[in-house]
Amino acid sequence: MIRPVLDRPIRERDRDDASPATEACLDDATLAAHLDASCDEVTRARIDRHLDRCPRCRELVAEFARAFLSDSDELPPSASGTRMLEPGTRLGRYVVLSAAGSGAMGVVYAAHDTELDRKVALKLLRTERAPGAGSHEGPNATARLLDEARVMAKLAHPNVIAVHDVQLVDGLPFVAMELVEGPTLRDWCLAPNRRARDVLRVFREAGEGLAAAHALGIVHRDFKPDNVLMGQGDRPRITDFGLSGVAESIPVGERARVASLTAALDAPLHTRTGVLVGTPAYMAPEQLEGGMGDARSDQFAFAVSLFEGLTGTRPFAARGARELLERIREGKPDVSAAHVPLGARRVLARALSPSPDARYPSMDALVVALARDPYTRFARAGAAAGAAVVLAVGAAAAYARLGPHPQVCGGDSSPRDHSIPWSESEGRAVNARFREVAPALADEAWPRVKTSLDGYAESLREARVATCEATRVQGRQSERTMELRMQCLDRRQEELAAMTRVLTEADVASVRRSTSAASAMTPVTACSDPAAALSSTPIPEDPRAREQVAQLRLDLARAAALERAGKYREGLELARAITVRADGAGFGPARAEARLRQGILEDLAGGSKVARQVLLDAVFDAEASRQDEVAAEAWVALVFVNGNQLELHTEAEQSEVRARAAIARLGGSPRLEARLRFNVGRWLVMRGRFAEGAAKLRESLALRESMLGRDHADVAEALSELSAAVRERGDTAEAIALGERALSVREAALGSKHPDVAITLSTLGVALARAGKHEAALPNFLRALAIAEESLGASHPEVAPILNNVGLAYARTGRAAEGIAPLARALAINIAAWGPEDSEVASVESNLGYVYRLMGRWADARTHIERGIAIREKAQGKEHPFVGRGLSSLGWVALAEGKPDEARADFERALGILQKANGREHPDVGTQLVGIGATLVATKKPAAALPFLQRAMAIYASKPPSAEKLAEAKLTLAKALWDANADRARARALGQEAARDYASLGAFTERERQDADRWVAAH
Repeated sequence: MIRPVLDRPIRERDRDDASPATEACLDDATLAAHLDASCDEVTRARIDRHLDRCPRCRELVAEFARAFLSDSDELPPSASGTRMLEPGTRLGRYVVLSAAGSGAMGVVYAAHDTELDRKVALKLLRTERAPGAGSHEGPNATARLLDEARVMAKLAHPNVIAVHDVQLVDGLPFVAMELVEGPTLRDWCLAPNRRARDVLRVFREAGEGLAAAHALGIVHRDFKPDNVLMGQGDRPRITDFGLSGVAESIPVGERARVASLTAALDAPLHTRTGVLVGTPAYMAPEQLEGGMGDARSDQFAFAVSLFEGLTGTRPFAARGARELLERIREGKPDVSAAHVPLGARRVLARALSPSPDARYPSMDALVVALARDPYTRFARAGAAAGAAVVLAVGAAAAYARLGPHPQVCGGDSSPRDHSIPWSESEGRAVNARFREVAPALADEAWPRVKTSLDGYAESLREARVATCEATRVQGRQSERTMELRMQCLDRRQEELAAMTRVLTEADVASVRRSTSAASAMTPVTACSDPAAALSSTPIPEDPRAREQVAQLRLDLARAAALERAGKYREGLELARAITVRADGAGFGPARAEARLRQGILEDLAGGSKVARQVLLDAVFDAEASRQDEVAAEAWVALVFVNGNQLELHTEAEQSEVRARAAIARLGGSPRLEARLRFNVGRWLVMRGRFAEGAAKLRESLALRESMLGRDHADVAEALSELSAAVRERGDTAEAIALGERALSVREAALGSKHPDVAITLSTLGVALARAGKHEAALPNFLRALAIAEESLGASHPEVAPILNNVGLAYARTGRAAEGIAPLARALAINIAAWGPEDSEVASVESNLGYVYRLMGRWADARTHIERGIAIREKAQGKEHPFVGRGLSSLGWVALAEGKPDEARADFERALGILQKANGREHPDVGTQLVGIGATLVATKKPAAALPFLQRAMAIYASKPPSAEKLAEAKLTLAKALWDANADRARARALGQEAARDYASLGAFTERERQDADRWVAAH
């Protein structure tokens, strides 16, 4: 059905028994229904009777039909010229599901994003138009669609449609956007029994989205109820920002023609691409006269839409653009309709003023005025307070219009200008402290710290000037927004001061962590988002309370600096004291911030169970005081604490959902999104869901690279974790490449002796070992161990995983006996740190079993492997891939002990677990197939063994395992082929290859080499 396009009431008000003299004329919705034959027979008969006796409506029907045939806002598919896409059509990574809507500029489809497994909306440009439909076609239309995408991509606000992607596939330009499966705001308002209070709330939220756009210098120019979609929870999202870029694209010489054509526009009041920019029925008079319009023009369209949402009619009755302009210039909108609440009438009257200067100075001011609840007895008091805000905002806007004075925002005259707590004198003090307590580390650490803090201080100075100029020079934001952004910058400045103080008191451990601490402070750019600033809670006005809160936040900044410097215990003591004081201060946001910092430090200091409760309390305080960013931070931290630390997987899943919701309420946060995806990725890897975990880590890596550049320490962290994930998935070559890049970035960013470098060396060493490069892996592990022990102490929990790897590396280079001692140390550290039933303990137990197996000590091997399996099953479940690997080790021990039937049962159970977890083509699956084949050969069933072994070799052909496992598969297949008399020539060749492979691996496979040599000699 076509939309109503004439500016007449959209609710039916005709009466069948009315006389021609008093009968109301047909409205545009009724005319539309008559034209496209969508009304019922009774209504059609009534319309026909009315048209028989009303010449004016007959003329309107003819005019309406001409408009529909020449320039309809929604062309039928046959007239649009657009190649309609069938369900199942693939556009890059997107698969079309169904058509979702159609408009003058394009067609919208619901689609599936195959990479991120989510539904999206694809907006495709109309590549052709019906005759007379306007000049925006071909390259110009493509540019217009891309302009729309770029404009919307700048916006990150809960009330603006999110743009995910822009692509050109097979000549079709399209934009991938958030899919909102709900009605338009127009249809939502027309629902029966819709309350005025609900309409006002939804429009206030939409107004906040417009205000966020204006704060970025973006003007919509076509705001109307049809361009707002209603999602779950009745949350409005503004869409179709395409016209924000069109006005500037009209050549200057053509603008006069646009203005001259306006007088002739007596027909449809809708978007006429290439003539008027926007929808005339909602246009401000300056746009109807051919002007480009600005943020105050959006205000006018917003007010028209709100009036229509409340009453079902528009405030100025007219049949065309010329008549509409006349009615607006008369300046008499009828805002006294019964459906318009008293508190909203004055707001609408001002926003609908014919002069832009008479409207509100900004959308922020309009939303503030509209926020007064007309249904409470406090409305009068609220109106007075709101008027004061509007006056303040108006003064700022008037100041900006009277003439820019850039000097008001520079140097000492800048508002809230504080001395930046980082200068040459502070730098000299930090450098001197470094050289006093850690002279061997100072030459490496100090230049990196200085570079980080110099850049941070300069960013603070620039941000203060830019924030001031946005209000007092450019007039793009209100004084309130400027004040809130300045408060945010105050917090960043407190962080810098606290970091400076911690570094001037540094000890040796702090110097080692100083480079990562200096680079890990909250980015100054976090204060550049006006929407986020407006959503934050300002500090109290009471001077005494203000001073209390300021001191609390200074101390919180110090606790954060201690955390980043690795002084977890000292930071935790301070954070606990701050929490007690924050409770006494009675300021909700400070309580939330204190508990967030305490919860993070509780976990870092080893108290994960306490951390969980404190973080949940932080969420409560944050949500109660509308601190969305603190709530989001706490939920992101809870994903890690619940999932990785406490292995409470259901709670971790719930935390992820709540984290995503909190970030959405913020309007998005790339920093928090990156951290959330990182935590979820690590947790999925720990659960054995390696492919899913790797996908999340890739997303986190991409976000970090886009925010921080490719050489930041946080990028190295993501690279290191991704290396571990793809290694577990079986992609050892990529794991090595990622590990090498992570090491290079971390050494450049943090120095060669930083504890995080030890982690990366260990990750790279494991990847090399998985690829069978054990001689290359061992030096990485030994260097990592030296750094970790020097930085953290010999008994620190982070030392245990490195000792674990050292023990295995010794064993795999033929020095199995030397591997027992580091593994025993790792086991003791893990039991002391995490308890005897933790998965870290299981890891060491399994590896001790492996080393004893290499030594031929079968009973010891079985004891440790079975302990590892029991812990894994209890902590991670019986279907975890690491349980499968433990069963595989147990199978090889049973086979060596001469128990092939028992071994086969272990291999078959392991096969089921690993196929389910990793897919049928994972190298670990090949290992179990080889094990089953070996048991069948041992029980004199070589023919039955062949299918298992051949499938294993096929897997290994595409995803090679370690050289040890490949040699094992070759020798087992050789034995099966020979004993089955299937292909003895191939059997001899495989046996000889296996013997050569074992010989190249060195002493750690000496037992297997001797077995292979004996078999070759005998056959």
